[in-house]
Amino acid sequence: MGNISIYCIFIILAFLINIIISILYLKNVRKFQILLICLIEDIGIIVGAKILDIVIYLKEYIFLFNSDIDLLEIAKKVFMQGYIFYGGFFGAMISLLICSKIFKIKILKLFNILIPNLILFYGIAKIGCYFNECCKGIYIENKRIPIQLIESMICFCIYLYIFLKGKGNNNCKNKMVPLSLLFYSLLRFTAEFLRDTESKKILFLTVNQAISLPIIVKSINLLKKGDEKCQF
Repeated sequence: MGNISIYCIFIILAFLINIIISILYLKNVRKFQILLICLIEDIGIIVGAKILDIVIYLKEYIFLFNSDIDLLEIAKKVFMQGYIFYGGFFGAMISLLICSKIFKIKILKLFNILIPNLILFYGIAKIGCYFNECCKGIYIENKRIPIQLIESMICFCIYLYIFLKGKGNNNCKNKMVPLSLLFYSLLRFTAEFLRDTESKKILFLTVNQAISLPIIVKSINLLKKGDEKCQF
């Protein structure tokens, strides 16, 4: 229970930091609207991450619901574990599209702040994973690699780079989304090799690696298009 509580604390911290950054940098938007936008985005993250997990591991979920386990225990297993961040990423994008329509705010204005925030969110969540002892790394010379902390530190560096690049160059602002997706996908693809995971395989790749590859290709194509004054 203690480990779960620590993990939840880091998730809540990630949500709060997302709100603070959004309030600081979403100009000409009311604070109450920003709070609602962040809340809707957070719901999108959770729902999207869970839906993708259910889609990928549908047989396991069917087996779980057909088992003799108490319904309360099944609910705990469903809601306390099994979230795929890619689903959360795209769930957040759909949520922000809805918010753009509701609050009459340009979608790029929301994307440019809130999508890079997801990388920061992931970095904070990985620290929670470390204390929760999930998403563990492989053993090298009888020592387990703290892959959660490594991913976390890389995410913080990625976020800082994207944030400074977007803030310092107006020509780069419209490329915050593909840049965020590219860096995260590269990190996730590489990190999977160092994870002690029993994830499903698609050919010789894990599910996350298989999802990462087309996103990497698409992100590179999007970054090549548009304003040549934005150089990464």
